[in-house]
Amino acid sequence: MSKTYRPWNPEQNWLLPPSPRDWVSEGDLTYSLLDLVQTLDLSPILGKYAAEGRGYPPFHPRMMVVPARRNCCTRTVAGCSVRVGSCRPGRSG
Repeated sequence: MSKTYRPWNPEQNWLLPPSPRDWVSEGDLTYSLLDLVQTLDLSPILGKYAAEGRGYPPFHPRMMVVPARRNCCTRTVAGCSVRVGSCRPGRSG
């Protein structure tokens, strides 16, 4: 029996804000990650989920990879997002 997933559509409109694209600026890292996640081989993860028949359908692993990768690429310090690698040795912040 195949595992079913909760539906996910990155183009989905919300009640507020009207569209995720309205609050994610053009050229943001998120767009690159959305393209990247489509190329990843997630078969090991999908296989684990397929074997588990219990519980409510999970979010699709592709959806969960985007925020995980984004967190690996950015850091949040005191509420400010800082790109990894943007700080030079010997400088703070």
